[in-house]
Amino acid sequence: MQSKVGILGDPISHSISPVFQQAAFNNLGIKAVYEPWLVPPDKLEKKINELRNDDCFGANVTIPHKVKSISYIDEVDHWAYKIGSINTIVNRKGKLFGFNTDGFGFLKALQRDANYNPKEKNVLIIGAGGAARAAVHALVKEGASVVVANRTIEKAFDIAKEFESEDSVHVVDRSGKYFQEALDNASLIVNCTPMGMMGGQFQNHSPLKACQIRENVLVYDMVYNPINTPFLKEAKRSGATTISGLSMLVFQGSESFKLWTGKTPSIPVMVEAAKGALGL
Repeated sequence: MQSKVGILGDPISHSISPVFQQAAFNNLGIKAVYEPWLVPPDKLEKKINELRNDDCFGANVTIPHKVKSISYIDEVDHWAYKIGSINTIVNRKGKLFGFNTDGFGFLKALQRDANYNPKEKNVLIIGAGGAARAAVHALVKEGASVVVANRTIEKAFDIAKEFESEDSVHVVDRSGKYFQEALDNASLIVNCTPMGMMGGQFQNHSPLKACQIRENVLVYDMVYNPINTPFLKEAKRSGATTISGLSMLVFQGSESFKLWTGKTPSIPVMVEAAKGALGL
């Protein structure tokens, strides 16, 4: 019997997860089809319940469902619960379990692509959604000091409150003077918003201009489609070192694959398929 697995999101046309995950299944001879599932917020609960079927491995979860999906599953992994968002749902005999592999993928890409160690470094996170939550928790765990800037500042404070006892996460208003201070002090700037994402509402926009980015900073965009986002273009104009979101995508996807199947996928196969999907 052929099993189903997919990715839940809205929008979803930008996602290349179906391409590289399918390549991983095919490479290991696993009879499964990985599909993109466009799921508006009001249809999320119904779609998640369909994951309980015998022929379904589970799903990946992307924007904007990473936080809300927790409400509709049975159990949440300790790390995902701490973060407050999930990107992977696993079906085990009709019971749904939630995990978050974003933090693993995020740190793995930082190490592999930039040889960056977050310990005792200052990091600026732009955004306060599920992906930002995963990044903040992963960075703090590695010993970084993090500043969160978000358009809706209340969401940024929600994250910071979780670290009040450690005093390791702070919030700045993107329109205030402290935002510039955060930019000046950061050794790493991470875009965790969908700004610049192909097919999104702000696909031609960047969260920062080149004049705001120092040349000795590392700039990381979680958006991977297009591979050269407006944010990365601005960073390159400033002379900064850049990382695209492609490596993170593959690394977090490989961990999801292990959770569904118990098998380790081929990273080179996944990377090749992902690059092909982006025309690289």
